Amino acid sequence: MFSKRSLTVALLTVLSVTAGMLTLLIAGCTDIKQIRTTDDPVVSDTPHLSPEDTCLVGSAQAGENLRMIEEYENHWLGYVEFSDQGWGYNSNQQMKHLEDRLKKSLKEEADDFLVIVFVHGWHHNAHDNDCNVNEFRVMLNVALERWKVGGDYAKATRPRKIIGVYVGWRGESLDEPGVRYLTVLDRRSGAEHVSKGSIRDLFAMLRKHEVYGNRDRPSRVQTMVIGHSFGGLIAFHAVSQALVNELELNKRDREQGCVSARQKIYDPSNRFLPPWPDLTVLINPAFEASRFEPVYDVTHAPDSCGYLPGQLPSLVVVTADNDIWTGPVYAAFRAVSTQVEGYDQTSADASRLEKEANRHTVGFVPRYRSHRMCLDESGSSAVAAFTPTTEPVPDEYSPAWVLGAPPEIVDGHDGFLYGCDIGSGKQSFLMNWLLDLQAYGPGKVLVKPGECGGWPQEVTLPARCVR
Repeated sequence: MFSKRSLTVALLTVLSVTAGMLTLLIAGCTDIKQIRTTDDPVVSDTPHLSPEDTCLVGSAQAGENLRMIEEYENHWLGYVEFSDQGWGYNSNQQMKHLEDRLKKSLKEEADDFLVIVFVHGWHHNAHDNDCNVNEFRVMLNVALERWKVGGDYAKATRPRKIIGVYVGWRGESLDEPGVRYLTVLDRRSGAEHVSKGSIRDLFAMLRKHEVYGNRDRPSRVQTMVIGHSFGGLIAFHAVSQALVNELELNKRDREQGCVSARQKIYDPSNRFLPPWPDLTVLINPAFEASRFEPVYDVTHAPDSCGYLPGQLPSLVVVTADNDIWTGPVYAAFRAVSTQVEGYDQTSADASRLEKEANRHTVGFVPRYRSHRMCLDESGSSAVAAFTPTTEPVPDEYSPAWVLGAPPEIVDGHDGFLYGCDIGSGKQSFLMNWLLDLQAYGPGKVLVKPGECGGWPQEVTLPARCVR
């Protein structure tokens, strides 16, 4: 039987949700339609985004850029949008344009490529003036500078051309500034639909052409998928089963002589398909940590010998210390909305672990944390660095990392492009670190254990932000 308190909380939750739905009916709703509709091959000017304190939601404007493909002098960017049911608009028109452009690049250009996919979160969309659109353009420009001929990475590997894919969905269902925060459940549901819909077709298509592109030259094409907030939910749910499959295949089993299943069947002559994407990045992901448990189970299996030395991470979760939305706000909301949910009654510890994971996001569950980030200022300029946590010490070559980041690197929920100003202006520390990780592997910027301090609950790190 439910207690009176549980029933009261459940009733209040229902009334709150009902009020929110009535507000949706009364207030102005945004259109469920494709934003990027123009097939225009004109080369665009490279946009510039100066660091801003606010992240504005995109809206329709007269004369705005509606191109499905944005062509730049040295790179290009494609848009693929999905409806609230997770379907591609107009019979997947944008996806077809993207595939045609991708095939053209792979066929006509002899270069290597880095494909960067970005999935935006709550409140955002694919309008030209949406801050996430502009921030992604800047992320591509950062990657372009790092990978260009004679740049940092040319000394370690072949230069790569950059291809961007912006995944749009209706992250804002209300255009009323005061009430849009009541749409959290509605937009969470929308994100769930998108994660199980045609975005899986998109990812399958990108993987197919990566395989085609790598037939004659291994790693000619690499892919990084980045999801922010509810976009992290979408990206993770869309790739999670394939990710767990790959983690299991690469795990070295003791009963097999510490050899993985992939090692058992791998034969260079048959070109065994590599994992895809090369790297999945979740920044301040907005979903309950209980969905992360299968990844943790595989990577912490007691019958495993760990992963091969030199293993690159397949999944990186980055959570800002000062992200109140996926931290205390999310935990408070889940504490109320999950009152009537049950947990494993095998033992008190089992019940506690399930409840903790169900009421917090991945980065706010101590059990899942594996690394800590900080700024390394020992060189001529500051760069993002990281160190494994001290307790428990993670497998050095684990393919799944959960990192905490101070405001200098990720500033709050939306500050994934620029960290806070530390006196020399805002810089894209996180994006540069991810590109280093993709190019050089974990050994590029790694400081000694303990040098990055602890997580916020253990050690309060001083933020040197200029406010």
